[in-house]
Amino acid sequence: MSSGCGGGSSGDSADVSPAPVAVAPVTYTGVIIDSPIDNIHYRASSGHEGNTDNCGEFIFEEGDSVTFSIGDLVFDPIPARAGLTPLELFDAHDIHDRRVVNFARLVQTLDDDGDISVCINITKEGVEAVSNAGFTPEDFDMSEEDFTNSVKVQTLLTELNLSVIAGPEEVKVHLELSIRKSDKVDRDDDGTSNDEDHDDDGDGINDEHDLFPDDPSSGGDLDQDGIDSLHDSDDDGDGVSDEEDLWPYDSSESTDFDGDGIGDNADPDDDNDTVPDVVDEYPHDDTRSGDFDSDGLENLVDDDDDNDNVTDDRDAFPYDASEHSDWDCDGIGDTVDIDNDNDSIPDHQDRLIIGCVESAYPQEAPIRVLTKGFDPTFANAQPEDGWHIQFYTYSVDDPGNYLTEYTSGGAYNAQYDPWDQTWIIEYWAPRVPGKYRTEITLYCSMSPSACDTNFPYEEYKQEVSFTSSCSTESCTYELDDARGNYVSNSKSSSVRPGFVQRSNGQLVAVYTEFRDGGLASAVSHSDDGGKTWKVPTDLPAPVHGEPNMIETSGGTLMFLAMCSGLDICLFDSGDGVTWGRRNLTQNTSFAPCPEADCSQQDITSGSLTQLSDSSYVITYYLRVGDDIDVYVTRSADLQNWSTPAKVSSGAGWDFDPHLLETQSGDFYLVFVSYTKQALVIAKSPDLVNWQESYTVNWSPHLHMKPRLLEISGKPALFFASSYEFYYSYLTATGAFSAPQMLLENIPFGPEVKKLQDGQLGIMYEMDLNNQRDIFFEELPAPAVDF
Repeated sequence: MSSGCGGGSSGDSADVSPAPVAVAPVTYTGVIIDSPIDNIHYRASSGHEGNTDNCGEFIFEEGDSVTFSIGDLVFDPIPARAGLTPLELFDAHDIHDRRVVNFARLVQTLDDDGDISVCINITKEGVEAVSNAGFTPEDFDMSEEDFTNSVKVQTLLTELNLSVIAGPEEVKVHLELSIRKSDKVDRDDDGTSNDEDHDDDGDGINDEHDLFPDDPSSGGDLDQDGIDSLHDSDDDGDGVSDEEDLWPYDSSESTDFDGDGIGDNADPDDDNDTVPDVVDEYPHDDTRSGDFDSDGLENLVDDDDDNDNVTDDRDAFPYDASEHSDWDCDGIGDTVDIDNDNDSIPDHQDRLIIGCVESAYPQEAPIRVLTKGFDPTFANAQPEDGWHIQFYTYSVDDPGNYLTEYTSGGAYNAQYDPWDQTWIIEYWAPRVPGKYRTEITLYCSMSPSACDTNFPYEEYKQEVSFTSSCSTESCTYELDDARGNYVSNSKSSSVRPGFVQRSNGQLVAVYTEFRDGGLASAVSHSDDGGKTWKVPTDLPAPVHGEPNMIETSGGTLMFLAMCSGLDICLFDSGDGVTWGRRNLTQNTSFAPCPEADCSQQDITSGSLTQLSDSSYVITYYLRVGDDIDVYVTRSADLQNWSTPAKVSSGAGWDFDPHLLETQSGDFYLVFVSYTKQALVIAKSPDLVNWQESYTVNWSPHLHMKPRLLEISGKPALFFASSYEFYYSYLTATGAFSAPQMLLENIPFGPEVKKLQDGQLGIMYEMDLNNQRDIFFEELPAPAVDF
C-alpha cells in the first residue's frame, strides 16, 4: 500500500509522517568601512553575492568567509563579521600600515561627491578605472610617495580626470576616527563595539594610552625604556609600579591623597580642607592646618585667616594681609595693581573701570559685570547726579546691530549699588552661539546738571569680549513668535513708525532704520489689511522724529516729522512712492525762541490734521529756557500759517501734543505734562482760545505717545505706560473715565488709528529675536458709555 507526499491513505492502519520542512539559514548584515563603502562587490562563501549599498552593507551567514573586489581588483577571502575595515583586508594591526593607508587613499579618491563624512560612493566609472589601471592587492604595499607616483595611480587619475590622489595624513585621521567611532566594528570580538570600547584590541591598555590600539600584541613603549607597555611594570617610568600608581601613564602624578581625582602634584589642596598646601602646615591632615595669623585660632575655624578685617569669604587673598581684592581677576591685588581693568589706562586717569569677565559662557548662562564710574573730580559717579551706565551687546559677525534679547523696552541700564558704590550689569550669554562684545558706556544723561554743564554730554566707553557656546551638541535657537504682523523684518533696527489707511483701504507705513552707522527712512504698503507688507522703498532723506501721517481729501499722503534733527518738515506724495519734502520751521510764523542762545533743535513736531474745512493744523512744542510749551498753528495752503496759539499754561514741561476735531466741530488737544504729573486734554472752539479742561492723572514719561480718536461720537484717549496700552474716554459726567488696559507687553507707545471697518489699527516697534522691528495689528474698538 502506498501513499502520496502530504496526501491521505486508503486505510487507517498505517502512520503517515509529515514531510520535512526546510529551515532557512540565518543571515547577518555586515558593513565595510572607512566611511561605509558603497558599490564594492562581495561574495560570501555561503553563496550570497552582490554590491554593498550606500550604508556599506553586505549579507553573510555564520562561519562565512567573504571576498571583496573592485572590478578586477580582488582581495583574499577574510572571515565575515558585522564590521570590517581595511585592516582585515590586509590582515594588519596598525592603521598606519602602508597597505591600509594606500587602500584608504584609493577608495576616498574614488568617492564621487567629495563628501566622505557619510558614505564613500564608488561609481561604475570608478570601478572600471580601477580595472583598467590593473590594480592588484600587492600594489598597495609600497611607500606613500611611491604609491602616489605609480603608473597605476596616475592611469587611474587620468581616466577619472582627477589631478591628485587623497593625501595620506588626512586619510589616516579620517580612517582612525571612523574605526574608533564605529558602532559596527568590534576589533577584539569582546561584544562591545569600538564606539563604546575603551580598549579596542583587548590587550588591557586603554586606547588613549595604547600606541597600537588595533594590535593586541603590542601597546608601544610609552616611557621609552625598551620594554613594551604590555610587559612593563612601570609604564610611565616614574619609579612607582603600575599596581601602586593611580596614574600609571602619567609620570607627573602617582597619588591622590584626598581622592578628588586631581593628582597631589597638581592639587593645590591635597587634603581638601580648603587651606592651600602652600600655607597648610599639615597638608595631608584635613583636621588641622595651623594658625596662619597667630591669633590663637586654627585656620579651619578662623573666618579671617590673615587678620586684615576682611572675612575670608570676601577676601580674594585670604592669606595676604596686604591685599583682599582683585577687580580684574588678573592675580594681582588691587593695592599694587595700577591698572585694575587692564585697559592700559592707569587707574588715576581712568573714569570707567570694568570688573573681570569670563572669556566663554555656556548658552544663556548668567553674566555679571561689576563697574566703577567716576566724575571729573574722580568722585564716584552716582545716578542722583545724572550719571548712568548703559550696555549694548553686539555679535562680532554683525557689529552694526546690537542684540535686543535682554529687554523688551530698549533700556540697557546698569543698576547702581550705593552700598558698594559700584554699577552692576546683569544679563546672559546670547541664545545664539558665537563671539560677542559688550560695549559699556558711562555718560551724563542731562545737561546742564550736577554731572555736566556742557553739550555734547560726556561719555566714556569700554568693551568686554566673550564667547557664547552650546551647552549641548544639539544647540538650537528657537525664534519667538510675533504677536502682530511684521511690517519690517530686518537686522537693521527699525523705529518710530507712523501709518495711515487710505480711502481705497491700502495701509501705508513710514519708519526709520539704523543702517551702517546712519539713518534711513522707508515707506511700505499693505493691500491685505496689514497681514503682509511690500518691500519698502527709501525716502530721499531720513526722518528724525515721530511721523504723523494723514491722507488729504485730495488723496495726497502727508506726514509731519523732524528733519535734519533740527527742523519740522512736511513730507508729501501723490502715489506713496515719490516723496517731496518742505522745511516748515524756517518759512512759517512758528513761535520763535526769544533768547539769543536758542537753536532750532528746541522745536519738536507734534500732529498734522486736515480739518473738515480742508485747512491744516500743526501742533508742536517749543523749549524756551527751562520751560516747554505746546502750540497750534493753522494754514489753508501749507504756506501761510496763523500766529501760533499757546495751548499749555504755567511753568514746566508740556510736550507730545495730538489734536482731534470731532464731528460736532469741537477741538481737543492732549499733551503730556510733567508739571501736573498727568495727561492734559485742552478744549477749544476755534483753535485760538484754549482751556485745559480735563486731566488724566498718570505718571508721565517719554514713550506715552498720547492720541485722541473719536469713538462712537466721544473723544477717546489712548496712551502707553509701563509696557501696557490704555484708553480713557469723555463720559457724560464731563470727565474722562479711569484708564482701562487694552494690551500688555507693548514696550513703546504705538501709533493708533481708527480704520474704515471700525476697528483700531496699531503700529509699534518691538524687540524680538535680537532685532527691533515694526509690527501692525488690529484691535476691536473699545466700548464707551453714553
